[in-house]
Amino acid sequence: MDAKAAAERPVKQDEKTALQAEIINMLFGSNLKSFIVASLVAITLAYMEYDQVNNIILFGWCVIFCFVYGLRFCTTLYFQRHSANYSTDYWLNIFRLSTLACGMAWGFAGYYFLSETNEVAHKAFITLVIVGVTGGAMVVYAVDAITSKLFSGSIYLLSLPGFFTNETELSLAMAILLAVYIVYISIASTNLGKKLHENILLHHAAIKQQEEIEKLSQHQRIHLDHTPMGVIEWDLNLCVVSWNAAAQEIFGYSQDEALHQHASFILPLDIQHQVLQKMHKLISEGNSTHCQNENLTKEHEIIYCEWTYTALRDSENQVVGLATLVQNKTEFKKNQDEIQYLAYYDTLTDLPNRRLLTDRVTHAIHSSSRNKSYCAIFFIDLDNFKNINDLHGHSAGDMLLKSVSTRLKTLLREEDTIARFGGDEFVILVENIGETLGKSKKIAELISNKIINGISDIYSIGNVQYRTSCSIGICNFLGDTLSVNEIFKRADNAMFQAKSDGRSCFRFFDEKLQPSIEFKASLENDLRDAIFDRDIIPYFQPQVNHRHELIGAEILLRWQHPKHGMISPAEFIPIAEDSDIIHRIGTEVLQSACKQLAIWQNNPETAHLVLSVNISARQFMQKNFVETVLSSIETYHCSGSRLRLEITESLMLKNINELATKIEKLRSYGITLSLDDFGTGYSSLSILRSFPLDEIKIDKSFVDHMLENANDAHIIRTVINMSNHMGMTVIAEGVETEAQEAFLAENGCLNYQGYLFGKPMPLEDFSDYIKKPLPLH
Repeated sequence: MDAKAAAERPVKQDEKTALQAEIINMLFGSNLKSFIVASLVAITLAYMEYDQVNNIILFGWCVIFCFVYGLRFCTTLYFQRHSANYSTDYWLNIFRLSTLACGMAWGFAGYYFLSETNEVAHKAFITLVIVGVTGGAMVVYAVDAITSKLFSGSIYLLSLPGFFTNETELSLAMAILLAVYIVYISIASTNLGKKLHENILLHHAAIKQQEEIEKLSQHQRIHLDHTPMGVIEWDLNLCVVSWNAAAQEIFGYSQDEALHQHASFILPLDIQHQVLQKMHKLISEGNSTHCQNENLTKEHEIIYCEWTYTALRDSENQVVGLATLVQNKTEFKKNQDEIQYLAYYDTLTDLPNRRLLTDRVTHAIHSSSRNKSYCAIFFIDLDNFKNINDLHGHSAGDMLLKSVSTRLKTLLREEDTIARFGGDEFVILVENIGETLGKSKKIAELISNKIINGISDIYSIGNVQYRTSCSIGICNFLGDTLSVNEIFKRADNAMFQAKSDGRSCFRFFDEKLQPSIEFKASLENDLRDAIFDRDIIPYFQPQVNHRHELIGAEILLRWQHPKHGMISPAEFIPIAEDSDIIHRIGTEVLQSACKQLAIWQNNPETAHLVLSVNISARQFMQKNFVETVLSSIETYHCSGSRLRLEITESLMLKNINELATKIEKLRSYGITLSLDDFGTGYSSLSILRSFPLDEIKIDKSFVDHMLENANDAHIIRTVINMSNHMGMTVIAEGVETEAQEAFLAENGCLNYQGYLFGKPMPLEDFSDYIKKPLPLH
C-alpha cells in the first residue's frame, strides 16, 4: 500500500497544482468585469445616498473604494504580465487579500450609510445593494471558498452594526434576513465551487488525455514515415486512407495523390481481378495473409512486391478495413531469377543443366512408378569434339555446342528434357515410351537413330565447315528400381561402350558391364566390416581466414582398404549413402569430432578451433539425429558452439517443417550449421530466407573456373554479397592458388579451405600443422 500511495502522490500533486492554477486564472480573469460592475453599483449608491449621508463620509468612502479597486485593477494587470514569475500560492493569497479589502470597503458603506439614514426606503436600498454585491461576489468567487467567505464575511460583519444604530424592529429583521441570505448563498456557493472544481479536474484530465493521444498519434506517424516498409491502409471499398513515405518511395505517388484512390491504381490489368477478389475475401473473412505479386508504379513501371495483409477491426470487433505492409522485391526477384537461371540452365546453350535434369529424372522415377510406364535416359557425347577446340579454339567449340543444342530441340518432343551435362555431353530424358522393356527399347532405338542422323551433319562454324557425329548410351528404367545416380552411371557406361564400338552409334546398358557393379557391391560389403579409426580414417583439412590464421578444420574420411589400398570418399561415401551404412559412419564421425573438440578446448592454442562435419541427407533426416548429436556432445563434454554441421542443398528439398524443427533445436544448443557446396541456385536462396543458417560454403567447381568463367565469377560475387547482407559467414573450398584467394578476398570472402593452405591430413600431421605458423602468400 505504501508503494501504491507513493506512486499516486505525484499524480495528486499535479492535479492540485493544475486546479489551483485554473482557479487563479478564473479569479483574475473575472476581475475586469467585477471592477466595472462594482464601479457602476458604487456610483449608483453614492448618487442615491448623496442627500442622506454626510458628504465627508460619502467622499471618504468613495476614496477608499477607488483606492481598493484601483489597487486590485493594477494587481490584475500585473498578474497578466508576470503570472509565471511567482507561484500559484502567492497569487492566490494576493487575490484573497485584495478581495478582503474590497469586501471591507463595501462593509464600511453598509455601516456608515445605514447609520446615517433613518428612512426605511434608503435602508432597504442599501440592504439590497449589500445583498446584490454579496450574491454576485459569492457566485463569481465560488471557485475559491476562502475568497468567497472573506468577501461575504467582511461585508456582513462590518455592515451589521449599522442595522442596530436606530434599534428598530425592521432594522433587526433586515440584519437577520441578511445573515440568513449570506448563509444560504454561502452554502450554494460552496456546492457551486465543488462542481466547478470537478469540472476543472475533468477538463484537465481531458486535456492530458488529448495530449497523450496526440503524442501517440505523432509517434505512430513518425514511425510509419520512417519505417522502410510501405504502410498502406484501405477502407471497406479498397480505397486508400493511409499512405506513408515508404509507400511513396515504392510507387511514386505522394500521399495527397494516393489518398482515396482505389486499389486498382497500383495493379496491372491482367491481375487486377484476382488481387481485388483476394482483398475483398480478406475483408469478408477478417483474415490475414502474405503474398507476392506484380504492381504498377506512377511511371507505369512493373515492379514485384511482397505484401502482408491484416484485417482491421474496431472496438466491436467489426472489420473496418485492411492494413498492409509492402516491400519492393524487384531487385531481389531479379537476383533470384538470375541465380535460378545460372543454376538450372546452361548459359551457353540455354538448355537445362545437370541439376535441373536430376530434378526431372527424380520426378520421372515417381511418375513411372505410378504409371507403370518405362522411361529412358540418352547419354550423348560428341565424337572427336576435342579436335575442334584444338584446331579452331574454344569459341568455335562453343558455337558447335549451340548448333547441336538447337538441332536437338528440333528432333525431340517439347515435353522431352534436353540437358547439357557438361563439356560436350548432352543427356535426354524421354518419358512414357512403353509398358514393357522390349517396347521401350524399340522406341529408344528409333529415337537414337533419329538423333544420330540429325546430329551427324556438316556445321558452319564461322568460316569453317565441320562435320561431327555422336555416341549414345541408353538406360531404360521403370519406377524406383534404380537411383538417379545409377541411371546416369549406366547410361554413361553404355555411352563409353558405344565409343569403344566405333562411335556414331548407340548402345543400351549391357549386363556385361556388370563387373563394375559387382565391384561396387563388393565395396559395400567390405565397407560394412570397416572399423573406424583403423580402416575408415578421419583426415583434417585446415580452414583459415584472410590473415592466414587457423580458424578450424573439416573432417574428411579416407578408407584404407586391405586389398585396394586408399579409397577416396568420392567412391565409398555414395555407396554408404545408398545403404544404411551412412548412419553408422555418420555417428562415428560425430563422436570422433566431439572427442577431438574436447581435447582442443583444454588447450588455449586450439580452444577457438571449429570442427566441421559433413552430414548426409539420410543421416540428418533420422528421427533421432538431434539426440545423437547432443549425446555425443554430452559424452565428451565439448562445446557445441565449436561443432559445425555441413548439410547439402538437397536436404532442404525434403520435409521442410521437420527440417526447420531440427535446425532450431540444434542451434538452441549453440551448434552452427553450414550449407555445403553452395552456389547452385534458386532453392538455395529460398533456404537462406527460410532457415537460420550460419555459414555457406562456395562449391569448389565454381572456385576452379571463376578466374576464366564470367558466369562462375558472377555467381560467386552474388553469393558473397547476399550472404554478407544476411549476416552469414562465407567460406570457399578448393582454393588452390594465390590468384583464387586474392579474387575471393577482393569480393568479400575472407575464409578459405584448400590445397593452398593444406591438404587433408591425419590427426598426427594436423597436430603438427597447428604448431607451425602459416606462411603469408
